[in-house]
Amino acid sequence: RIVIDYKTGSAISVADFLTVPLIEPQLPSYAVAGAETSEWLQGIVVAQVKAGQCRLKGITSDNDLLANVRSVTALAKAEEIGVSDWSALLDFWNRQLTQLATDFAAGVAAVKPFDPLRSCRYCDLPGLCRIGDGEAEGSDE
Repeated sequence: RIVIDYKTGSAISVADFLTVPLIEPQLPSYAVAGAETSEWLQGIVVAQVKAGQCRLKGITSDNDLLANVRSVTALAKAEEIGVSDWSALLDFWNRQLTQLATDFAAGVAAVKPFDPLRSCRYCDLPGLCRIGDGEAEGSDE
């Protein structure tokens, strides 16, 4: 069984499910939502739906579950973060999501986008942005 989320945009990358902190926590949170889920779940996938271009992006527990969707063991990024199989990936997501929830509950609100160029690309509120505040603090002006 695979959790599939439909999106009309194309900004999501498989690597976004393997970052510290998680850039895309939605599908990983579905994957670790309950012990019974992780026992039967075999993958998470985003179905990108655009006129003339539809595709699947995601991660599965084993090769050949879905055409053109690679297993966790085939992803170099998974190896970089020390994830060797599906069970280890679920543990990784659980740790990342627990940290995110802990930070949120503690009121941690540091402004530190994973990739500022990408994170800020579609922002409509640059006048309210605090990302540049850290740079301004070190200046003499």
